[in-house]
Amino acid sequence: MEVIGIAGSAKAGKTTCSNFIVGQKMLSMGMIDGFELNEQGKLLVQAEEIQSDETIEKVVREFNPKNNVRNPEFELWASRDLWPHVKVYSLADPFKFFMMDTFGLTAEQCFGEDKYTDTNLQWERVQFLPGVKKKKGALTAREAMEVVGSCFIRQIDEDTLINALLLKLSQERPALAVVDDVRADFEAAGLQGIGGKIIRLTRGEKRNISEQTIDKIKEDFLLDNADMTIQESSEALFETLKGWEYGV
Repeated sequence: MEVIGIAGSAKAGKTTCSNFIVGQKMLSMGMIDGFELNEQGKLLVQAEEIQSDETIEKVVREFNPKNNVRNPEFELWASRDLWPHVKVYSLADPFKFFMMDTFGLTAEQCFGEDKYTDTNLQWERVQFLPGVKKKKGALTAREAMEVVGSCFIRQIDEDTLINALLLKLSQERPALAVVDDVRADFEAAGLQGIGGKIIRLTRGEKRNISEQTIDKIKEDFLLDNADMTIQESSEALFETLKGWEYGV
């Protein structure tokens, strides 16, 4: 099992890099005819699709390699045809599903573009937590996840999320595992402890307590993408993966 952890602050481009790696892996396996990343870093794949009249047509579709919306049909297909070969993991995924199930956050608020929209949770109800500057009014989805994740779960045991992920990796063992949200030095060390490689991105800025040790990460490759285009960072990433002789 090859493991790649992508480290960086908010808006660093972690998901974009993960999408590139998945696209390259699918292309190398012949699962798709080609792929590209759009301006938002989303993965667009080119493939043949059977139409309702049973003709085959070449199409371009946006492709999300994760099952953020809990789609049973996608999970059935991916568990058979995709995830044994390449699977994207996020340390925060179990916690995000908890936020959806417990506090009513939507999939778009936890995984999509609505992270900065208000929730029904109020700052006035938040008790004092180390590293948190209290505000007034509604917490945004991102703030709610930071308060519960960074300042509650991590205060109990900062290794909770990385230990849960390491257990899952040991059980599932895909050929290539990509962890797209490494934010702390101990998370990176945990992945390196099982033979993983860490790619650290320089773009972005530290926004919460969970990101304060990013600069202490001993990365295997530093991708200085602060002034790079998506194309340039993808090319640099591809050369690094080739050097590691990873099958992409």
